[in-house]
Amino acid sequence: MIFADINDTSIEAIEASKSFFGKISIKKINRIEIQPGEKWEQKITSLLTSKEISFTIPDTKSYTIRLKLPLKSSESEILNKALEIIPNSASEIVYDFKRLPAEILFTAALKSHIETSIKSFQALKIKPVLAIPESIAIFEIIKSQIQQKRVLYVDVGAITSTVSLHDRFGPVLSVSEPVQTQKLEQEINKFLIYSVEKIILGGGNSINLDPNQLANAVKIPVMKADGILSKIFSPSGASPQVLFLNCYGLILYSKNRPEINLLT
Repeated sequence: MIFADINDTSIEAIEASKSFFGKISIKKINRIEIQPGEKWEQKITSLLTSKEISFTIPDTKSYTIRLKLPLKSSESEILNKALEIIPNSASEIVYDFKRLPAEILFTAALKSHIETSIKSFQALKIKPVLAIPESIAIFEIIKSQIQQKRVLYVDVGAITSTVSLHDRFGPVLSVSEPVQTQKLEQEINKFLIYSVEKIILGGGNSINLDPNQLANAVKIPVMKADGILSKIFSPSGASPQVLFLNCYGLILYSKNRPEINLLT
């Protein structure tokens, strides 16, 4: 199966398979940049070496939130509560949810985005199997670092970065509006009110950041996600592993029966 992270500027893809005993085998790793004016559908064909694909949905094009509701709440009650928070109508989204010990984890994406993706893959004779927001995928990588409080994950881009907040049960909040990378310190400070115990940096431009310098500025421990990833997967391919964090998280999430899937 192909595990792909598709965004506006690049496509990262890993071909992997799972043995009968659940062991993951990485077969191929690829990355292609998308130039302004190009469509991902035109670029992804060279990466498709399998007939099935799982993919992430950018946090900028999805919503992941926690709802404080009784755990026995009906699906309609959960949806209505979520619609009080997200700026779209029920007819405009596809959604899924998971009941946690004390809250509901709710995630949604624009129906138009999902339908376009499905049609594009079907036109390429590829079967889409699983789709989840990036924040759910990245939790699979960083969850070992979460203790009693919360961890702030920052996907650092060249110009803008995305932020998601996690506790030991999964994402608490993903922020659809990207923050300015040049103002990263100030932007991070806005989230420290949420009992953040650690900051984890991912994304391609995290390679250029000094975690100790940032930690001194925000007064909270900071680490890079590639150090976590290297303990889960052996380095593979010529490109830095940090570029493929969402793909690796997607692989881990798919190992067991996924509880959230925006395709079903």
